[in-house]
Amino acid sequence: DNYRHWLSYLMRAATDDRSRPFRPLVIGLTWPSEWPLVSTWLGPVVSAFNKEDDADELGYVTANVLLHKIPHQLKAKHGLPIIVVGHSFWGRAMVTAANSRPLLFQGASESRTIDLLLGLQPAFSIQRFGGGTQGDPYIRFPEGAKKYVLSSSTNDWILKLVGLTNPVGGSRGLSKAKMLPERFEIIPLNNTGQWVR
Repeated sequence: DNYRHWLSYLMRAATDDRSRPFRPLVIGLTWPSEWPLVSTWLGPVVSAFNKEDDADELGYVTANVLLHKIPHQLKAKHGLPIIVVGHSFWGRAMVTAANSRPLLFQGASESRTIDLLLGLQPAFSIQRFGGGTQGDPYIRFPEGAKKYVLSSSTNDWILKLVGLTNPVGGSRGLSKAKMLPERFEIIPLNNTGQWVR
């Protein structure tokens, strides 16, 4: 269902703007972000402690290869822009992958594969971009993507429960980002979800 929704939005965008051709190649990846055996409301909370490590492992290896091998070759050959979208723990996996290219590919800093990385309430600490206690894995984030757009919500209750330190997608990460204007630009949305400016 999620893929069908994404594809319907992409197809609508293609027909709305006829001034230039829009023929995206969509590579979709999914994985269970909670244990299916836990059917109560505790399922997402209990699963989170294991799944956050799974997200990093997927980012360092599998998503790293998929992201930097095929799209990088297409970009080099056809000049295609590469846009990466990830939500919650998959947002964590994709940002980790974007910043892990040097682990698997030599000459990684010569050219960035990703033009835009959209993290939809990603489940990782904002301190991964520097100043944290997790080894600062995203400290050279400009080498990972040309631009990052990360969404946050003050109403994301699950990020408050899982115990992440200043999660990007939640209110604590947003508060931390406001204290680092040299690194983050905060752009609020209005009640209808539109850009204020």
